[in-house]
Amino acid sequence: MYCRIVAALVFILGTTPCAFSDAQSDAIREVIARHRAAIESIHTLYCKHWVKHEYADGRVSATPTSEYWRKGETVRCKWRTNDSWCDVLIKDQKVISLCKGKANPKPVIAIRPFEGSALGMADPWYNALFLFYGEASQEGRPVWPVPFESLFERYGLKRIEKVASGEGETVVARLKIGKSERSYWFSPRHNFLIKKVEAKADGRSTICEVPSFKEVAPGVFFPELKVSKSYDVDGKLDRTTATFADIRANMPLANEIFALNLSPHTEVHDFIQGKKFGTDATGRVTGAGVDLPTPPPLSASGKPIVSRTETKSEPGSWIDWILPASLSVLAVAGGAWWVQRRRAKWRSN
Repeated sequence: MYCRIVAALVFILGTTPCAFSDAQSDAIREVIARHRAAIESIHTLYCKHWVKHEYADGRVSATPTSEYWRKGETVRCKWRTNDSWCDVLIKDQKVISLCKGKANPKPVIAIRPFEGSALGMADPWYNALFLFYGEASQEGRPVWPVPFESLFERYGLKRIEKVASGEGETVVARLKIGKSERSYWFSPRHNFLIKKVEAKADGRSTICEVPSFKEVAPGVFFPELKVSKSYDVDGKLDRTTATFADIRANMPLANEIFALNLSPHTEVHDFIQGKKFGTDATGRVTGAGVDLPTPPPLSASGKPIVSRTETKSEPGSWIDWILPASLSVLAVAGGAWWVQRRRAKWRSN
């Protein structure tokens, strides 16, 4: 099947890049449809996942290994170290997280609306190159990653071309997103999943690449590794490696996996209602609650986005990489505003 698609693209695109045309519009929509179908073929997913960031000055940050379950749009993810842990459930347009960090002797529950990638830099769906960031908001509003199709619909296409590679023909779509010039490399051999993204802006560049895919079910592929290299204006290199292990797709997942039981005698920060509650001995939320403090608004960064993965600032601990999930933990210490400021800084990089 993919051979016929590539042959059609060869006929449409020829052997060199072309100006955007109706024929290229048909070609990119065919690629997008195949790409979307490849992702939608993953009905359920389980994997272990961890992220390591190596800085040009020798510093290293890393998340612990997480366990990740996904069924449709419902997600459960767990991390644990000796002194910190997080358990996150994304279900019915809500994110419920139960987290404990070094600075907090007791875990805290947070409930907030689902607005986008809820697992920060440690999101397997994002690190699999299934989601991408667009242009940073000039008004300081939160920016969430979206599928490639949404980027195409918002920013359009500069051109599409075929490129020879070791695995055969690769289809490359080039977009202009703000000041960033980006190239998205689709692999026909892997059902048009994206295997590489290149971005350049203001003298900086980023390359995110999947060196290998695994056939996790008949005709279904998923990355085993993603390596990102980010070069600043001086040529200094930061490297981020996202690793996937024990990948299982389209296997039955029990409903109990997607049920997060609240801990007894625990604070609950409900950002939907703007209230702080507590749980009783059975884990049920009780009381009328008290108002949560409202953090000050964000200011616009005004910087173009290259890739959120390649940040120039080092998180204080692994739990900071999962920013939305650990929001409640940091808010207990008065850090909600600090979290939003850091998220804005990461988006600008």
